[in-house]
Amino acid sequence: MIERDSETDVVQELEVPEDDQLSRGARTGAAAVGTLLLGAGGTAVFVTENQAGCVALILAGAIFLLMVFGGMPLHSLGFGEANLRFARRRRDEVVREALQSPPERAPEALSALEAVASPSRPDPTVQVVSERVYEEAIRHQISEFLPPNSVLRAGASVGARGWRADLVVESDGRLDAVVETRYSRYGNPLPADVVRQMLAIHEVSGAPVLIVCSSRPSAAARHLLENLGDSAPVRVVRWANEADDDELRRALLGLLG
Repeated sequence: MIERDSETDVVQELEVPEDDQLSRGARTGAAAVGTLLLGAGGTAVFVTENQAGCVALILAGAIFLLMVFGGMPLHSLGFGEANLRFARRRRDEVVREALQSPPERAPEALSALEAVASPSRPDPTVQVVSERVYEEAIRHQISEFLPPNSVLRAGASVGARGWRADLVVESDGRLDAVVETRYSRYGNPLPADVVRQMLAIHEVSGAPVLIVCSSRPSAAARHLLENLGDSAPVRVVRWANEADDDELRRALLGLLG
């Protein structure tokens, strides 16, 4: 579930312009240095046996030319792995594009977000935006087949403590169903704790809960759902793209009765 206050804070970080574009003079200088280094490295290949030095010259020249073509300064360089940090700007571009993409293009936007996020280093901005894109996609899909007398709302308070649901389905002022969206990068299984949490939400709201997730439930979650039986007030459905629309429709309409 997206906490919208924190979501706004994280996404607003992208509104701050980054002064990381190379000036015309800097590009000219980088191009000159890069060309000289590449030339020196190429010449050294034929006149010296120090191959490590040749590779270093060629690598350094390539780095400067990358700065020219990319238009961005070199933020850091790890000489062990030649780790260039051009990824930050690309990540921000992908995030902005994802926020502006229509709901029907959510799978492409989510794939692009996964591509710029490091699996080993959590990125709160990418995670929040991914959750937002996924929720908007589910909202769009559900709105396509919702019964005429039903209303779909986002961020509605549920229960006495005001827990905010991702989506709720209402009709005639009555809460008919709660929809919880769960986007998991890299296909991590849906944990059983999420099912337990939604069971608690059902207890306080009195409404059935549909968990829509991008990955399949874990073994523990499947075991818990099987024990609950077919009449369980909590259901789980996987939605990754439009190929899963029919299953999403059946799951929600089944809860609505």
